Amino acid sequence: MGAARSRRAGPVGDRPTAALQWPPGVGRLAAVVAASALVVVLSGAAPAVRAGAPGAEQPVGDAAADAATTTAADAATTTAADAATTTAADAAATALAPSVPEALVSADPLPTAQIDGVAWAQVVQGDVVYVGGGFANARPAGAAPGTSLSPRANLMAYDLTTGVMTAWNPGANGQVLALALSPDGTRLYVGGAFTSVAGQARYRVAAFDTATGALVTSFRPQVNGKVQGIAATQGTVYLTGEFTGVDNVPRTRVAAVSASTGQLLPFAPTLAGGWGGRAVVVSPDGARVVLAGSFESVNGSTNPGRGMAALDPVTGASLPWPVNSVIRNGGQNAAVYSLSSDGDSVYGTGYDFGGTSQDGFEGAFRASWTGQLRWIETCRGDTYAIAALGGHVYTASHSHNCSAMGSFPEMSPRIYRHGLVWTKEPSGRTVSFKGVQRPATSRVTWYPQWWTGSYTGMSQAAFSITGTAAYVAFGGEFPRVAGVAQQGLVRFTTRDRAPNRLGPQVQGGAWALTPTVTSSGVRLAWTANHDQDDEVLRYEVLRQDRGSTPLQTVEAASTFWSRPAMSFVDTSVVPGTTYRYRVRATDRWGAWTWTDWTTVATPAGAQARTAVPPAATSPTAPGATSPDVTAPGTTAPGTTAPGTTAPDVTAPEVTAPKAPAPAAPDAVAPDALAPDAPPGGEG
Repeated sequence: MGAARSRRAGPVGDRPTAALQWPPGVGRLAAVVAASALVVVLSGAAPAVRAGAPGAEQPVGDAAADAATTTAADAATTTAADAATTTAADAAATALAPSVPEALVSADPLPTAQIDGVAWAQVVQGDVVYVGGGFANARPAGAAPGTSLSPRANLMAYDLTTGVMTAWNPGANGQVLALALSPDGTRLYVGGAFTSVAGQARYRVAAFDTATGALVTSFRPQVNGKVQGIAATQGTVYLTGEFTGVDNVPRTRVAAVSASTGQLLPFAPTLAGGWGGRAVVVSPDGARVVLAGSFESVNGSTNPGRGMAALDPVTGASLPWPVNSVIRNGGQNAAVYSLSSDGDSVYGTGYDFGGTSQDGFEGAFRASWTGQLRWIETCRGDTYAIAALGGHVYTASHSHNCSAMGSFPEMSPRIYRHGLVWTKEPSGRTVSFKGVQRPATSRVTWYPQWWTGSYTGMSQAAFSITGTAAYVAFGGEFPRVAGVAQQGLVRFTTRDRAPNRLGPQVQGGAWALTPTVTSSGVRLAWTANHDQDDEVLRYEVLRQDRGSTPLQTVEAASTFWSRPAMSFVDTSVVPGTTYRYRVRATDRWGAWTWTDWTTVATPAGAQARTAVPPAATSPTAPGATSPDVTAPGTTAPGTTAPGTTAPDVTAPEVTAPKAPAPAAPDAVAPDALAPDAPPGGEG
């Protein structure tokens, strides 16, 4: 469902890290070690919890804390405590494969230049990311709002590899809503709601030389309304939006001009109904132009023609487009919101704000250039952008229910996910859309947490996506990503380049460990943790008197919406003795967290009783010393004699997990967002 209605249009050097080498194995659970037993209950998910409440999710990291804790040890993503607990017991653990594809990029946000508004459009040429939107200034990564500002009026650029802004600063006197490159990358085309660019008159469309950054003087069509989509061949530039004429010649919401001179071309299809066009792409062979928007007919036809159409590139005549029989968003309250292409396919997204029975599409799709549906994604919650990069497909949205896709369900209170990843290839399964089974894609484990922004008044996060096989760049109005202050622009990169510092999300006292004394020993129960980009985590059960040697190591799959109950029975305890336990969770890249220590006393007699864990405490602050873990090389003491207390075994200068950042705003009250109004630029 859409956001509140608005007339607003719609340093550096990433540290590589080696993956943690997990022990081999064949089963889903590790073998039971001597005199111990482990049970993992996989039958149900833990109930949803409100962010900020006891037991709630706490995102890892903060911009300042991250900078403060970037040490040589971080390069390996593991600490002395990690090394201390890598023991022979690990050899029995199972390397559990994720049940869904693993993300190619980490959820760790990389330092990136920031803006003070919204990024509506992005495009990559070489190592340069061009950004268009509604903003007045840019600033370096890490700079607080209002500091270290560089004027950048609605246009800016930054280096994709480093995140540092470039000197390019042409400026536009109105919002920039669309960007496109010529096939050879020598020209950047800019569209929007401006009438002046780089100090010269340009009416809603302009072109730049990417080699020099200069405005192209020979390209100056005059469009009488805003341009929201641009696509270019070497000879022709296609425009769509909310206009009725170009160079004082009638053109209803779509037109074509010469790339060299800007002269209007005969291409003149007619769009009717809705607000107009939103996006346009051209097939690699130049033989087909595909339009999307909120229009209800094209050239008098509603099928194809409602929300989408394929057109002859010269005459503008309608061509077959079968996918329009399935996806038909159009009119005042729905649209096919965006289009993109990776050459072999067309990708699109939709929004619906209480539209008609023909509408109802809020997810994403992939189609062939002949209009055959390859797959559909039917999450609920409007989707604003889509990009196929490196074999996966990324979407920007405010999805809140993806249960039909085998992903997260509707939760109470409602939780939004503003960036998702899907497989490019069909999953082999189907999903029902309007009562008909359609080919589906598969979810990929990648759930970075986004803070919503306020610039547009729509309380959204991301609106645009671009990138390469190595980097993915999101743009929008978000102020923070994954706990890091990063406004409007953010990069992610592949796991081999990323810092991989985001680990299991529920920390310290929020991650409860509950002991119960039974006739068999001490039963320890906890709920599986979860990670933003790793579905499988390794769990180590630690007892303080054993130092660095885990009682047991096990691997299990979990997500933020499905966290299995887990338990372990320590049968090696001695009656009349006090023990301290904790559980550590580690992802495959070495990022980890643990529960607080829990104390339990075994009764001297035969009668069992329930132990009471201590009051919840926060994890040790970054740089502080934890007194609870045995240092590498320390010999674990033997079993404590009956009637005594197991001694503490301390480690010198062992760093505990990073302190949690402020609670993420993804879990919000259901009325925090107006549920169904169209996004900016529509209306």
